[in-house]
Parts: sequence; C-alpha cells; structure tokens
Amino acid sequence: MNAPRWAALPRIGLGCATLGVTRRGTAEDAAVAMVKHALARGVRLFDTAALYGGGVSEQRLGLALTGIPRGSYLLSTKVGRYRAEGGKPDHFDFSYDHTLRAVDDSLKRLRTDRLDIVHLHDCGNHLAEAMTGAVPTLERLKRENIIAGLGAGLNAVAPTIELIWRADLDALLIAGRFTLLDASAAERLLPLCHERGVAVIAGGVFNSGALMAADPAQARFDYRPLQPAMRGRVLDAVDAFVPPGL
Repeated sequence: MNAPRWAALPRIGLGCATLGVTRRGTAEDAAVAMVKHALARGVRLFDTAALYGGGVSEQRLGLALTGIPRGSYLLSTKVGRYRAEGGKPDHFDFSYDHTLRAVDDSLKRLRTDRLDIVHLHDCGNHLAEAMTGAVPTLERLKRENIIAGLGAGLNAVAPTIELIWRADLDALLIAGRFTLLDASAAERLLPLCHERGVAVIAGGVFNSGALMAADPAQARFDYRPLQPAMRGRVLDAVDAFVPPGL
C-alpha cells in the first residue's frame, strides 16, 4: 500500500461554490466575510472552480485571501467545465491549450502565482480528451512548479475509478458519494485511492443540502428537488447521526 502523497491535507476545508452564486443575492462583502470567518475558525483548505459563477467565486476568494500568507493555506481550483453568461448550458473543454489558458486565468482571478491542486472538473464523459489534453498540461505545470498537485473532481464512481487507473493523480475530490445517504465510494473507489496513494477529499457531504435542510419538502438531493421516497432515508440518516436531545 502506498501512503497518500497529500497526507498533510487539512481534515476540513471550505468549498467555495456559493461564493459565485450571485443570482440569489450573495453580495461580494458577504462572500469575503464567509472566507474570513472560515480562516478565523482554522480552515486552511479552500476549493473553488472556474465554473462557479463564471469565475466570480475565484475572484471573491482571491480578494478574501489577499494579505494572508500564501504558505498558511492550501488552494485548489478546477478546469475543464465552464459556465457562460446568459443561462447557456455549461461547456466542457479539456484541450491542452484551453487548459493552459484556464489555469492562467484562475491564477489572475485568485491573485496568486501558484496553486496547490488543480482538479479535472467532471471529466467522466470526456476522459479521452482529458488524458491527451488537460492531464499533460497539468503535468507540465507541475514540473514548472506552478501547481503542486494534479487532481480530479467528480461525483460518479465508475468513471472516477477508470480515471485513477489511467492518470497519476495526487488527489481526488469525490462529491456526494461518501455521505450518510450515499456511501458508494467506499466499496471500490476509496480502497483503490489508498492503494495508489491518492489523497481523498469528500465533497458535497450534505448531498446538496438534503442532510441539513430545516424543511425536507424544500430540500434538494444531488442538485435536484428531494423526492418523497428519499425523505424517509434523510430523516433516518439524520436521526442515526444526531444524538438524542440535540
């Protein structure tokens, strides 16, 4: 068994997708305050993506981290999946040249000259292009010390397993598949990561809010409205986790 190459990853981090959700009225000062509060509480891993708000999340995170010693926290972002303005569908581009430009754009928005991890973002349906384009790009940037780790951020187990066999990943962010409601990553994916020395970050641990919604009727599971058949599972999971009296 190989020890993870990122064994020193913090035990908890802040996912910054909501920093880019401007359509719900998330103001820049509120986004910055959230990051500052996380820093004050000891959070030292911050994860974002070019996708979130079309770069707004990266911009706001970069602003919030301005003046914080760069060596005191870890910073990750993602490439390959992008969001255009005007409600158009997300588009994917894992080509070599686009990935190179995307990392440069992320560095500018984040106000930094290096990144700790760059994840391939939802590349499950684009593995061939990612392997010939984005992966060689990020490996080059590792050699140039612009990024420290090559990662992947996905929410489906099967393509993630295939990717780990094909690419020499340093880290994996698996979203929504190691939670109280869905532990499908535990059977094959997590052991494989341990075997290959890939550090694992469990993302989406509340399954898009299903596990923390005050009103299950308004909750979402995997980014979609929570179906009635799932509500019982949510309540059972919460009851099993939360001690009586709390």
